[in-house]
Amino acid sequence: MVTREEILEKVNKLLKQLSGPLSQSEMDNGWNDEIKSFWLGFFQRMKNDLESNVPISKRLEYTQIGRGLDSNGIIDGELLEDAVTISVCMRRLGETEIKWWSLKNKKTSRCLKYLFFIFLFVLLTVKFCWIDFWKIPQNGMYPTIPSSKRFLCKRNPYKTVSDIKRGDIIVFKAEWKDGKEYDFTWRVIGLPGDSIIIQDKQIIINGSDLKREKISEDGDYVIYKETNGQAIYDVAYLKEHDSKNLENIKYDVSENHVFVLGDNRDNASDSREIGTVPFDSIIAKKL
Repeated sequence: MVTREEILEKVNKLLKQLSGPLSQSEMDNGWNDEIKSFWLGFFQRMKNDLESNVPISKRLEYTQIGRGLDSNGIIDGELLEDAVTISVCMRRLGETEIKWWSLKNKKTSRCLKYLFFIFLFVLLTVKFCWIDFWKIPQNGMYPTIPSSKRFLCKRNPYKTVSDIKRGDIIVFKAEWKDGKEYDFTWRVIGLPGDSIIIQDKQIIINGSDLKREKISEDGDYVIYKETNGQAIYDVAYLKEHDSKNLENIKYDVSENHVFVLGDNRDNASDSREIGTVPFDSIIAKKL
């Protein structure tokens, strides 16, 4: 197989032959400074392309050197022979490169297809077995999850009810007032065995008030930072009292159930309306 180094050696030899002053013989056969300058530039570009590893398959003019030189009146047999040799070598090199790139492109295309199907398989496996996106349709988890925002969840996140932590945001299935089953997304406030009292804006778990600190205001809402065990998160209350918060209600969380509230405390249909959540209805947990 012809190599670039072999062709480059021949091109350098030809450049050396052409680099001298215009001879009387060349002038007698129709050559002038312009023609000679053209061919010097031509072979210099060829040399640069060879040294820069430019694909020769994109330089078709390099395969017809002999014909071009001959048409310009060259009679120097050795020079013409060298040019023809270079032309043939360049053509062979170009053909070799085309075959090599064709083979490489086929292999690359095949590899990309395999990688795509592997990625698709992994993505679908993760989606249907472990990880998925959920979208909350209302504003009941504001300010943590605004309305219509998507969030990443882990499917089937708990082995037992004891794995659930206070402050976890869970997705579960429950029946609504219309008799249909929907996916709900609320925060776990109480665990099995807890006694919960909600009075005005205060939440009392097992006789202890949840610590809450005002941090900001946002339109009609006051934002608080609430602490529940090891969990710290933001919750929102309307500036004006809502009837939902004026009640004095006690909840006893039964075995294998959890008590949930929305972070938007005045705008959430949570355990205050649908009751405590059975463990086996939990389908995901926000990551």
